[in-house]
Amino acid sequence: MKPMIKFYALLLIASLMCISEVCAQKQRISDLKSGRNDDTYFKVWLTDANTGIAVGEGYYVDGNDIRSLILRTEDGGDTWNSQTHPNINNGPFSYLYDMCFSDLLNGWTVGQAGTILNTKDGGITWTNKSAGIINDPIWSVFCTDSNTVWASGTLPARFYHTSNGGQTWNTLRTKFNTFIWDIFFINADTGIAAGGSCETCGVNWSGTKIAKGSFILRTADRGETWELQECDTNNIGYQSVFFANDTIGYVAGSGGVIKRTTDGGKTWIKQESGTTAEFWGMYFMNVDTGFVVGGKGSTGYSGKMLYTKDGGTTWIEKDIPTNKALYGIHFADENTGIAVGDWGAIISTTSGGESWTLHDWSVSSINSNQLLTGQNFPNPFTRSTTIRYEVLEAGNITLKIYSLDGKIIATLVDEEMWPGIYEVTWDAGDLPAGVYFCSIKAVSSFESRKLVLQK
Repeated sequence: MKPMIKFYALLLIASLMCISEVCAQKQRISDLKSGRNDDTYFKVWLTDANTGIAVGEGYYVDGNDIRSLILRTEDGGDTWNSQTHPNINNGPFSYLYDMCFSDLLNGWTVGQAGTILNTKDGGITWTNKSAGIINDPIWSVFCTDSNTVWASGTLPARFYHTSNGGQTWNTLRTKFNTFIWDIFFINADTGIAAGGSCETCGVNWSGTKIAKGSFILRTADRGETWELQECDTNNIGYQSVFFANDTIGYVAGSGGVIKRTTDGGKTWIKQESGTTAEFWGMYFMNVDTGFVVGGKGSTGYSGKMLYTKDGGTTWIEKDIPTNKALYGIHFADENTGIAVGDWGAIISTTSGGESWTLHDWSVSSINSNQLLTGQNFPNPFTRSTTIRYEVLEAGNITLKIYSLDGKIIATLVDEEMWPGIYEVTWDAGDLPAGVYFCSIKAVSSFESRKLVLQK
């Protein structure tokens, strides 16, 4: 399903529900293998042309211990660093599946064992916002702003909603005994959810009995109620939803199915993809130009990308530099995009998808003993503040100041440093009052904290 490994995982979920749990917050990812071929990336998000975040799963050094994985790049995908986050401990199903950012800094990711994580500094640090909702997988997440978030769970299909940044969550159970794979809100009022059943699941909705099939739900009242718009018993599920504007949107899924709506999700028309591949990710730059990614054949392991420039009237297969299945795709602008997938596959484009480059890289693991930040004082401050930090392992250290919208304001440190305690002063000069961020990066770790400038 979304991806194929998810479909197989469903067969074991019932037996794993009782033993899955979220590890204690503050636990760090450490000792990840440097070989990227062991990793799987399910979703990628670009906050700008250089900065991106990918989520999925990766192996530890013993080769048998799988853990959730968050990576971040600041150079358009050439190099990536593992990010500290509350870990998932759910045996062989320790994944993060989906991700959404409402702006450059505020983002969410969800995964196994009811995991919901939030970042407020562009993916550098993550905190647990699960609030003990469930212990089951959460497949999809969508945020309309930094406080309003929708997520979807499973068996029976459920929605989770917060309007206060994850402090509290409301649960809405549907009548579907199946899976919601993806959510997309067109605006604050109108949202689309898409999913499907497995071979053995029964579905009841408004008296309709469905042995298997794809479905589309729609809300026009901020998620208070969801209406069934379509059910297609000819394929197992829709895995991806994307709207180019308030009226024109697309769904894609199993069996090479792609459908389009021109009335905000009320009715859907099938398009000819020319393939029976599994589609797991989708992105449209505008109403006409977009991409779908997935895998060829029933196993889904051979990568496939299709694109359209005429709103899906015709879909053309794109020659890509990998044969690995692709699960996620995202663009920062009309030129810059990244797609990710199985066995460490990461490809990028700076030509609007005309050509793609395969990235050959190694993940830098986080060493929890390499960098220890202290405090800045004073905070809040009126013009200048002193930032104190401790280096515990020799290496290159960079210290940068970012604005709230993610722009670099100043680079205060960028040099090789020996272990020791250091201080650096930042003079804000004539900058306007507001919130800024101090980001300290060592060879393989990040620390970030908020600075409040007052006038």
